Amino acid sequence: MYDPIVIIALLVVAAVLTSDTSLLGKSERVVVFRFGQCKGVRGPGFVFLWPIMDSVVRVDLDPVTETVPVQKIVSPQRQSASVESEVTFRVIDPVKAVGEAEDFRKVVKDMAATCLRAVMTETSIGHVLSETHRRDHEDKVRAMLQDQVRDSGIEIEAVRITGVEADNSDF
Repeated sequence: MYDPIVIIALLVVAAVLTSDTSLLGKSERVVVFRFGQCKGVRGPGFVFLWPIMDSVVRVDLDPVTETVPVQKIVSPQRQSASVESEVTFRVIDPVKAVGEAEDFRKVVKDMAATCLRAVMTETSIGHVLSETHRRDHEDKVRAMLQDQVRDSGIEIEAVRITGVEADNSDF
């Protein structure tokens, strides 16, 4: 009644028409999961995905700058200050970055906040307020943060302390 070749051709055409396709830029990648199991990284360019079976996580390989939540620190002399900062990072291994954490951006921001508090609480507020010593503190936070995310497929490019405000009640 129906030719098997025609039926197969119709099934292939239907599969292609119902598939999910994406066009990725030169710095974009997708981590493909088929039925929850990682199948690797695809991109850049045209990416073909099977509907229902495949799910993806998009990852941008360009550097990203995130603002770290304001951190209240207390110095060894019991003086307090609020420190504002930002961290610039980029993904170097999308599979590791996605596999280590569901939201790697949030993880980097949280780790940056922890490292910032750890470095800043070791010094006096006067030292923290000093513009000349700020670069040293940024380098310490960056090194500590890079050590934390080393195995997560993320490279920390810079940490910048954008503002320090001492609590006047302590002076």
